[in-house]
Amino acid sequence: MKINVSPVVVRGKRKFSVSYGRGKERVRRFFKTRAEAEAEKESLGLQQAQAGDVWLSLAAAERNELIAVFNDARLRGVSLRDALNAFQPDSINPKGVLSAFDDFIADRKRALVSSRTLKAYKSNVGRFAHRHTGKMLHDLVRSDVSDFLVGLNPRTFNTYLTSLNTFFLWGKKQGHLKESPSSSLEKISSRRMGDLDKEPAILSVEDCARLLSEASKRDKGLLAYISVCLFAGLRPEREAGRLSWEDVSGDAITVKGVHAKDRQRRHVTIRPVLAEWLRLRGDLPVRNLRKRFEAVRDKAELWDDWQQDCLRHTFASCSLVKFGVEATMRDMGHGDYDMLFRHYRALVTPEQAEAFWSLTPEKVV
Repeated sequence: MKINVSPVVVRGKRKFSVSYGRGKERVRRFFKTRAEAEAEKESLGLQQAQAGDVWLSLAAAERNELIAVFNDARLRGVSLRDALNAFQPDSINPKGVLSAFDDFIADRKRALVSSRTLKAYKSNVGRFAHRHTGKMLHDLVRSDVSDFLVGLNPRTFNTYLTSLNTFFLWGKKQGHLKESPSSSLEKISSRRMGDLDKEPAILSVEDCARLLSEASKRDKGLLAYISVCLFAGLRPEREAGRLSWEDVSGDAITVKGVHAKDRQRRHVTIRPVLAEWLRLRGDLPVRNLRKRFEAVRDKAELWDDWQQDCLRHTFASCSLVKFGVEATMRDMGHGDYDMLFRHYRALVTPEQAEAFWSLTPEKVV
């Protein structure tokens, strides 16, 4: 770039002009004295030299990229400085998958989620996190999640996906990732599952009598627990396992919202047969529940195909026949009429239901 200094007359006054080229335009600046003009020329020359050194220090590809970006910005009427100032990079707080999992579990504990839910997170999300040890949370992609879920049966698939969705949503709120890698994965519709119409496992009247009988012989402390599961339909661990005698009064059992699956407080009717069993007292809540209950179950020879909620399912089937849909829904805390009617209708006969609701301590023991 050539820089010229020359005397000029501006509005009748003698001045000195410093002119230089910038693209197709010519830039002129005016000074009162030649000394000032020469100083400006020297300053511009120094800036030109410095800019040239910086320019030459760039690789050819970098210089070409700068030229291309500069030309695009000029065509759009935007300066590179304005474009840079307007650019705000996404703020990601990087976090390793395993470290994020530890923080997630600690956060869920502070949120006072149920022990059952916390256990599910530790198992489901924990397995995923340990499988991706060494990775950053924001580097995970959809295939990492889908590959992890391959081979699971439909219900387990949905359970794991729910846990992972919660984990990734937490990570997004914490700023550890922009988008959840599981956001585009869909749960499997229950209508597509082969076991949609599979009947739930229930106990026969004889099985119920044998279970109560063995408990009365070997561990009377379990009688209250078993009876509220069988004759009130409480969920075995979340509700019955946390029940205390303070929750049993008059003609109803109070299931606290913090223990209920839907977090809704409800009152369960104490039927006459249940009232008789509760008069024998027992441990509420039960310590070492799992170990003690399995020992009684073993003595009653009820180990084949035992399902977690079979006592509750037995109650539902017998209550539906004896007391009808509305009363059964109210006691179980169910809001899904179709599910209850579809699964529990016609599993037991009226005679079997009558025998079930007659299993008093006098008959069993």
